[in-house]
Amino acid sequence: MKSRVFSVCLLLLFVLLSTARMAHAQAAQTTLVAGVGVVQFDLNGVGNAAGMTVRGARALTNHLAVEGSMPVAWPMQTFGRSKLFAPEAHLQYHWRAGRFRPYAGGGGGLSWTDAGVLGTSDVNLTLSVAGGTRFDITDRIALLGELRLRGIKRNFAASTAEWMSGLSWRLGR
Repeated sequence: MKSRVFSVCLLLLFVLLSTARMAHAQAAQTTLVAGVGVVQFDLNGVGNAAGMTVRGARALTNHLAVEGSMPVAWPMQTFGRSKLFAPEAHLQYHWRAGRFRPYAGGGGGLSWTDAGVLGTSDVNLTLSVAGGTRFDITDRIALLGELRLRGIKRNFAASTAEWMSGLSWRLGR
């Protein structure tokens, strides 16, 4: 299953980057994002959980942006309900296709699983890739849709797939 997800992710990244010739100036923007969605997880048990995220992105060039995010989910694991926090940083490539602003990127961070008062907490390194698009509603507000795949632990013994949607607010001029 994990190799299939990895293959799909590489294919998605290839397709998104191969259409970069349609790019126009100022595809990357400085933004704040609030999103909600479903997190599919394979941690200490598998399943789906509600998730949400808050992100901030800073445009470095017309097409490159660095993003910091703080996603959280509430998975039901074999020992019971837990909280999963996964702060991370991403480098993303953006381009424009009319009112759409597709992007692809990757990065890393930490995952912290909190099993509650009677459980133990677990902190691990993560690597992740993401692909998505923003659809400009106005010059400052956009709708966002994204898939983010995250490998957790040194040997990717755990993973998550986040299907998020949300609102993006452009900051600055």
